[in-house]
Amino acid sequence: MAIFTLLLLFVLSLIYCVYGAPISFLSNADGFTLSNLEPRKYFSYGVTPKVLGQNMTLTFYDVKTSTHDCDDLSVEIQNNGYFKNDYNRVAIMCFPESIETYTLSSTRGFHVVIRTGKDPLTGQISARFTVPSASGIHVTNQLLYSI
Repeated sequence: MAIFTLLLLFVLSLIYCVYGAPISFLSNADGFTLSNLEPRKYFSYGVTPKVLGQNMTLTFYDVKTSTHDCDDLSVEIQNNGYFKNDYNRVAIMCFPESIETYTLSSTRGFHVVIRTGKDPLTGQISARFTVPSASGIHVTNQLLYSI
């Protein structure tokens, strides 16, 4: 049994070294952090202000990726947190510098879609949603799956 356990740990550590850690999603009170980016993933996150019609802001921070190729990473912003794929697209970005300096305001919320391509990459993307009062945000959609 001990040999099997050691062999299993060796195989898992080899997979970790070759493919990296599995993708990780951390939700916090005012946004999210997506790290250990993996190939062929689709991440979707929708938010609205808890007080409908209240202005809210989206900013990105701690954006670090190993690519500048739009086929490997894209961040799409839709100006509506209620529905995904309602085509109120206001931005699509793939360069870490343009993602980190991007800021947008909306009274309808946001839908953030992050897609990774077929090639391995590393890094993380964090987003913060702010509202002027203490009312907070309401998460309407949150998914992560393979494509």
